[in-house]
Amino acid sequence: MGYYTSYSLSIEADKGYELDEERFQVALLEATKHADGHYDSEVKDLINTGVWGKLYDIVDTITEIAVNFPHLLIMLSGDGEDSDDLWEQRWKGSEKEYQIFTIPPFQNPNLKTEYEKKNDC
Repeated sequence: MGYYTSYSLSIEADKGYELDEERFQVALLEATKHADGHYDSEVKDLINTGVWGKLYDIVDTITEIAVNFPHLLIMLSGDGEDSDDLWEQRWKGSEKEYQIFTIPPFQNPNLKTEYEKKNDC
């Protein structure tokens, strides 16, 4: 069966490096090409509009490719089937960072649950 995630890809190029965006997209398509030579349709959709799919290796693939594009800020976000699976990963060359979206703890003690009060959440 598998786990579906809604993926979105955004790219921002440093001034003067706008052509690198298309080069990155081609590199991503080439890296995810099927053995029969056809491009992965989910990756094509990801590049064009975003995709609801099972791109299990996409983070590793982008990590490998991003080092060749130090003038691009590459942003991949995901919204998984589970309600708490909302994240974004960013790359710029060999730098990368992964963030999970969370609701920060409530500040007003009168609005905290007993569990939150006991566990200092």
